[in-house]
Amino acid sequence: MTGWPADAKLLASSEKDDRSLPLRYRLPTEDPQVFLYQLVLVDVHDGTWTKLFTPYNATSARLPVLNENYVGWWYPGAGARLLRRDALVRTGDHRPVPGHPGEDRLHGSR
Repeated sequence: MTGWPADAKLLASSEKDDRSLPLRYRLPTEDPQVFLYQLVLVDVHDGTWTKLFTPYNATSARLPVLNENYVGWWYPGAGARLLRRDALVRTGDHRPVPGHPGEDRLHGSR
């Protein structure tokens, strides 16, 4: 994929809706035993993607959240960290993503 980090491994897609698809990928670090995860939001209409938040330690329990107004993380037992979808800033982190990965396994959430 254009712009996708060469050393990233796609981990999971989350529930999508008619506008967006959250994806997570894993990045290696200098320590071969330590990985970082990154959450991105793919725009299903134009194929661009945006990094959400900073990469986090793979041992941190986080669940992606997507509804009509917000996207972000749910931290079991600790609450959520959310971004307003209509306020996401378009930056150089947007990259084209061909096709619709995993679409057959996904269903919309509201």
